[in-house]
Amino acid sequence: MMNLPVNIPYVDIEIVLGCFLRCRWCILDKERPYQFMGLDLFKKIIDELERARSGYERILLFRSGEPFLHPNIAGLLTAIEEKPAFSDIVVEFYTNGMVLSEEQVETLVTSPLNVEIIFSIDGIGDRESFEYMRPGAIWERMRDSIQRLAAARSASRYRNRKKLSVSTIIPHQEAVPFFVPPEEEIKRRFSAVFGLIGIDEFYYRGIHRWNGNHLLEKMPPPHEGRYGPCYFVKRGGISVLHDGKVSACCADMEGNLLVGNLNHQSLAEIYYGQPLTMMREMMLQHRRNRIPTCQNCDLL
Repeated sequence: MMNLPVNIPYVDIEIVLGCFLRCRWCILDKERPYQFMGLDLFKKIIDELERARSGYERILLFRSGEPFLHPNIAGLLTAIEEKPAFSDIVVEFYTNGMVLSEEQVETLVTSPLNVEIIFSIDGIGDRESFEYMRPGAIWERMRDSIQRLAAARSASRYRNRKKLSVSTIIPHQEAVPFFVPPEEEIKRRFSAVFGLIGIDEFYYRGIHRWNGNHLLEKMPPPHEGRYGPCYFVKRGGISVLHDGKVSACCADMEGNLLVGNLNHQSLAEIYYGQPLTMMREMMLQHRRNRIPTCQNCDLL
C-alpha cells in the first residue's frame, strides 16, 4: 500500500450532478440533464483512496446535486463497506429530503458504516421561510423523511452509527420578505421543531455568494479581492466530480478549478501535481486575488 505523506481528511464525491429544486442563491445550472456517477468509476475511486491511505475522516457523497436521486445508493455503500480501512470513517449525505425512498432508508440504516445524513432546511425554522428559500421543496415531505429515517434508525442494530443532522442557511433580513429574528431565537425554534423528531445536531451559516463572481438576487455586492488561504485549501480536501475529474474546491460549481482526473491519474499525482501545487502556493503566499475564481469568494 502507498501512503501519502499528508492527511486528506475530507473527500467530496459527486455521485449526482443535478437537482430539481430552485433554491434562491444556488448557482447550479438546473437546465442540464442529470448526471450520475457510475458504479465502476465509483469503485475505481474508492480503490484509489484505499491505496493512498491518507487519514480520511469523511467521505462526502454529494457535491452539487441531490444524492438520493442516484439509482444505486446500496451499491455505492457496499463498495465502501468492502474496504476495512474505511470501517470507522464517516460517510456523509447532504439532502433536501424530498426523494428519500423506503428502500434507501432501509439501505442507510442497515449499513454497518458510520453514516451522517444532513437535511438542508434553510430559513428560520418554519414552513413559510423554508419554502420561500427553497422553491419546490415541501415542508411536510421533508419532516416525513426525517421521521421515517429516525424511526428506522431506532430499530436498527447499527443505530449508534447513524447520525441525523440539519444544516441551515440563516438569511439576511434585506434578502427576504419575512422577519428574521435574532440567531439565538432561530436556533431555539429549530431545536424545538426538529430535536423532537430525531435530529442530533444543527449546523448554521449565513448566505454566501459562492465564488463572489455572480450577482445574486438581493445580495449586497461581493467583497474586494481576498488574499489569504481559503478554507478548502487549508483543510486539505479533494473534490471529485461525477465524471472522475477533480476540482480543488467543492464549491467550484462550474468546474473552473480542475486539477486532475482519477480516471487515469493516481491521487498522489493529482495532489502533488502542478495545478494543485501552484494553487496551494499562491494561497499561502497571499496571492489568492490572482486566481479569478477565488479572488472574491465568500467561503474563507
